[in-house]
Amino acid sequence: MDLEEIIDRTYSGDVQAFSGLVMCYRDMAFGYALTLVGRDQMAEDVVQESFLAAYQNLDRLRDPRAFGVWLRGIVRHQAFRAIRTQLPTDSWDEIVDSDLEAPSSRYDTLRPAISSQVRDAIDALELEQREAILLFYECGLSQSEIATQMGVTVHAVNMRLHAARKRLRRRLTTMSDNTSHLPNSGRIQDVRGPILTVQFAPNSVPPILSSIRGMGEERLCVIRHHSAGRVIAAPRRAGSIWLPGQEVLDERLAFAGSLDTHVVSQIVSQSATAHSGQPVTTGVKTVDLFSPLSQSGVSGIFCEWGLGVLVLLPELVYRLENAAARQSLLVFAPPMRDERQWSEFVDEASVGTNDIQITYLPVDDPVDGGFIDSTSKLDARIVLGRYLAEQAIWPCVDPLASRSKRLEPNGGEELPRSICNLLREYMALQFSVNSSERHALSPDALERVQRARKALRYLSQPFYVAEPYTKRPGVFVKPDEARRVFADILNGRLDSIHRDAFYMTGAQPKE
Repeated sequence: MDLEEIIDRTYSGDVQAFSGLVMCYRDMAFGYALTLVGRDQMAEDVVQESFLAAYQNLDRLRDPRAFGVWLRGIVRHQAFRAIRTQLPTDSWDEIVDSDLEAPSSRYDTLRPAISSQVRDAIDALELEQREAILLFYECGLSQSEIATQMGVTVHAVNMRLHAARKRLRRRLTTMSDNTSHLPNSGRIQDVRGPILTVQFAPNSVPPILSSIRGMGEERLCVIRHHSAGRVIAAPRRAGSIWLPGQEVLDERLAFAGSLDTHVVSQIVSQSATAHSGQPVTTGVKTVDLFSPLSQSGVSGIFCEWGLGVLVLLPELVYRLENAAARQSLLVFAPPMRDERQWSEFVDEASVGTNDIQITYLPVDDPVDGGFIDSTSKLDARIVLGRYLAEQAIWPCVDPLASRSKRLEPNGGEELPRSICNLLREYMALQFSVNSSERHALSPDALERVQRARKALRYLSQPFYVAEPYTKRPGVFVKPDEARRVFADILNGRLDSIHRDAFYMTGAQPKE
């Protein structure tokens, strides 16, 4: 007798048939309930209540094949009810800090008593994020099951879950701060030049780019999260004295101003690697061709706010993790203007992983050519250009300013240089020739202009992390495929294709 027939007979009043369902699913239900409530007798009670509720509401099950998933949701609901009647409510700290693993392992460390504050935080999420987080945590659905139910890709589900968890973490931290004014103190563990390791309580880690106060007027800036309550911090100015064992205080404020240039220079020198590893393929055209990364390398991202760095970073982390790559990313960005901008930054900032470390360094003019040149010890330098963002070229990685040691031996590759020369000619023409004079350009010059416009649009690429917002599926482009298209643009093989076909595409233009 198949599952559909058993459910049909149960719905018709055959209690014996439902007993068969209980026998089939009892072990699963008990194991799941036990991971939620932690006690055998309590889990038994939850299972009994769950099967009773399932029997009474069987007419609500639209697809008999989904009985197992449906039953898990009922078990979870009954477990919550049982816990709320016996335990004081708790926060969702473990949920928002947990990894997106399979439900069976995720619940081993889950404290499922949800407070009204957490419910308020969930209700404040955007609809798509709220739906994904509830299906994942409340119904126990996997990412693929959520994707099927919501009609989106698994990548989109993962991005919605990550965004929701970030917002929940920030909102719950704010709620906690509003109910407690106790000072959040830490202690310096290690001092290595301008790089300090500071230990805080694991549940009281200061956000990135927050201010830590020492003695007098001395301040530290949190530049990276480490692990187990530890943060990496840097002093505002060179020469300030910080000692292991010294107590410091989280000011719960944004770090004001920028780091001294000497401090930044020391951090770059201490972080840089002596030898580059094997090449790393990210599948991002502009990175792999104009600023290719190296395994276990240290790379810099130079940006102004508003150029998409907070989208580029999680995209790179996702792609680098898939490539099993190790990388240290130094993000050079302007200081926070005010607390509101800092709060928004904290909501969206990527803190990296064990293998992909992200360090944020506030500097006065991160895209200044002289400053970028001063960081030549880095393996790669990815520069974001405002002129590209103004033309909606995303990611706005500037091929004219970006660099990589992988391109330096023997003068680097010829193709990236040729593309850069074409774009320089086009930009020079834009600024030096008025609209009336452009009509008088020679056929060869007009041909170069059209090819430059296609190359410019081909720099754009849909990202996985942006799928929920752009509705464009993310794409992975092999470097050889991107080289072939750029070469075809240069030599005229694609002259017959309109330039718009090159915008936000993968390996091939959309003919």
